[in-house]
Formats: sequence, C-alpha cells, structure tokens
Amino acid sequence: MQSYSSSVRQSLPPMQQNCLNQANAVNNTLVGSFVIFLPSCLVLGAVLYKKYCTYRTTVLYQQIQTLEKLWRISPKP
Repeated sequence: MQSYSSSVRQSLPPMQQNCLNQANAVNNTLVGSFVIFLPSCLVLGAVLYKKYCTYRTTVLYQQIQTLEKLWRISPKP
C-alpha cells in the first residue's frame, strides 16, 4: 500500500504534490494538538475534581458543626 501512495505522488505534478504536503501538515498539526490537549484536559479535570471534593467536604463539615452548635443551645424559658 505504501508503494502505491508513493507512486501516486510521483505521478502528480509539483503543484498537487505541494497541496498534498500542506494537507498532511495541517492534519499532523491537528492530531498533534489533540494529542497534547486531551491528556492535559484529563489531568486538569482530575486535579480540579479532587479540589472540589475537598472543598465540598470542608463545607459539609462546617455545616455539621453549625447544626451541632444550634442543637446544643438550650431554649430560653
């Protein structure tokens, strides 16, 4: 299959070969960007999710502490 594609390129005029090379460069750029972007997003998402879980735990703990303080207050007669 490789020999077929190279023979097709050799039979094309230089202008069309240039267009094919530009198209390959654009495709390589898009694939490379995607390969860098996807893992970066996954790592960032995991870090932010862990921070959110820590924040949510802290907020719930503070709410529990506030409710316990309210329950300890004795009503005034």
